[in-house]
Amino acid sequence: MNIRIHKLAAMALAILVLTAASKMSAQSADSNANSIVGTWNTTVTFVDCTTGAVIRSFPTMNTFNQGGTMLETPRSLAQRSPGHGTWARTQGHEYTSTFKFFRSNADGTDNGYQIVYRSQVLEDGTLNTTAVFQNYNAAGIPTTSGCALETATRLQ
Repeated sequence: MNIRIHKLAAMALAILVLTAASKMSAQSADSNANSIVGTWNTTVTFVDCTTGAVIRSFPTMNTFNQGGTMLETPRSLAQRSPGHGTWARTQGHEYTSTFKFFRSNADGTDNGYQIVYRSQVLEDGTLNTTAVFQNYNAAGIPTTSGCALETATRLQ
């Protein structure tokens, strides 16, 4: 009889733990719907900073981690590293993020780095971004700069 009570108590405890974990997971999913935390399929479009004319578009992936760090990975890593950076909520559904990646020449030698500064708005499940970037040569001296627009949806 005592063993049966222990088994029932263990089963009840297991059900209680699973129910609590399920509720926490659902709450986390709800809070992430109003947050950029997660991985995003992103289309980056370089634009002329003055006219807004489209220069070219390409895919990337962005991962925003709980706690304010982020990773950016381009389609090709042939001449650059992944981007590492930080993000913050500024208010409501508005965010900022900054990341840096290293650039290489075709022969593998150092070609400096790029820093990207972004303002983002999360609307109806889409993350819309306006970005400016600054390139630096291998000596750390600013060279060229540019502008970009991004549209992203969550990786499902």
